Order: sequence, then structure tokens, then C-alpha cells
Amino acid sequence: TAGAAMTVAGNFTIGSGTSFTGGAFTHVISKNWTNSGTFVATGSTIHFNGTAACNISASNFNNITISGAGTKNALGAISATGNYTQTAGTFSFSSPVSNSITIGGNYTQSGGVFDFNTATSGSSSLFLGGNFTQTSGAESMTTSGAGALNGIVTFNGAGIQTLSVANPLGPIWVVFSIPAGNSVQLLSNIALNSANGVTQFGFQGEIRIN
Repeated sequence: TAGAAMTVAGNFTIGSGTSFTGGAFTHVISKNWTNSGTFVATGSTIHFNGTAACNISASNFNNITISGAGTKNALGAISATGNYTQTAGTFSFSSPVSNSITIGGNYTQSGGVFDFNTATSGSSSLFLGGNFTQTSGAESMTTSGAGALNGIVTFNGAGIQTLSVANPLGPIWVVFSIPAGNSVQLLSNIALNSANGVTQFGFQGEIRIN
């Protein structure tokens, strides 16, 4: 159990049969996060700030922060009961089968790139319980893998959620999905062109209201 905030300049590993409790602290990780045991997030924030490429294995977090120029590649399903914040760098998935991140709180992106899938096949999803706010530049949320299905942001929270995109071309190759019974308030303009849910050809964006 952490008794204070930690800054780890190298790799952080939770070994098989062991556990780590984050406590109510912000822990900064500069390289790989390997979770082969049990991570108890409690009220913690895990801040990935590496300037070089690194991997994040499947884990259940509280809050996640992404910064630093390096690419943070998720190797499995990621969840955060709290918020996801990205200020720089790239957060990406690369599985040719399926990728998912579940955020119970808010998604806030002021910089960097969120890449649903760099592989040439597979499906990718972001399930969001809170609000979506993006103030980063054009194409800062994308699905770059040629042939991969477009990433899907599904608003599945309670009450009215909000969608705000400062740059109308911020999300590209992305589907926004609003399931039956859910409500989303659009707070900004958003660009959508040539919706095609099967392939990426001629496809830029889509909003589905079920």
C-alpha cells in the first residue's frame, strides 16, 4: 500500500501473486506499467508521462492522466472509475481483435492523440459515463489502422452527458453512439462526413442515436 505519492522513472511491475494499493495519491510512471497481479486503485491517479514509447497492461484504474511525448500503448482492456485526462503524447491500442477503455467519469483532452487502433483489423470502443471535452487539435482522436473498424465512443452514463469539441475536426474515424434511454447535450460544432459504418473509405464521422 502506497503511503505517499511515487515518481517512478523506470518500469513499474506488479508481480504475479502480489498486490499494490494506490491510496489517495498521484503516482507518476515514466515507462512500462505491467500488472500481473492485483492493482487496487482506491482514490489514486496514475500519471503516465514518458517521453519514449511504453506499454500499459490491462488494469482497473481510478484516474488516468496521459502526458509526455511518448506513445502509451494499451495491451489490454483499460478501465477508470474516475476521469481520463490527456494533455500530450499518444494513447493507443493495437490489438487486431478488440480494444476497449471504460471511463466512469469525464474524458478531457487538451493535447496529444487518442488512437483507437493502430492495427489493420479489430474493433475499438470507449464507454463513457461522464462528459466528453476535447480542446486539442484536428485529428487528435482517430483510428489510424488501415482496415480497422472506426473507434466507437458510447455515452452510457446516467443523466444528461455533454459533448464538446473545440476543433470540429478533432475526432476523425470515430463514431459517437448514444444508446436508447441516454441523453447527450451537444455543446459545440462537430464535423461529420460520408457516414459509412462498415469501412473507413469515405468515412470521417458519425453520430448514432439508438
